Amino acid sequence: MKKLIIIYILIFQALLGCDKSFPLEFNGKKEYKFNMMCGEISLKGSKFSNWIVIYQNINSGEFNYYFDSLSVQLITEDAIKIDTLRFYDQNGLITEKFKKITDNQLIRTYVLFDKPIFENSGVLVINARGYIKCNNIPLISNDILLDF
Repeated sequence: MKKLIIIYILIFQALLGCDKSFPLEFNGKKEYKFNMMCGEISLKGSKFSNWIVIYQNINSGEFNYYFDSLSVQLITEDAIKIDTLRFYDQNGLITEKFKKITDNQLIRTYVLFDKPIFENSGVLVINARGYIKCNNIPLISNDILLDF
């Protein structure tokens, strides 16, 4: 019985030591959806210790992703800087500048910062014009604001 209690205590301590994830809002919404004749994409975001991850779920259709067209800008009172942008799919890190993405695939964009943002707040301005296209037409025409 003592061993079981010790195991539960160790598991509990391990869980407390892990980074906590907090959901984020895009333009005031927990889930941001884009519908076009090519299909539908939904965005969700989470904040961790020193990164933000943006989940882009292709619910239906086919889209062209131009990864070098995405730019982000950070607006915060703290001296935090964006260190790296990384893109992942089900196969791992995406290194190509262009990729065709189809139904039921998930693209994850990681925005890594030079120091923890865990207790800070601000806005990540995402300029995604030309980042996702449908029939050579950009899916996103305005900046997306991600509050963290």
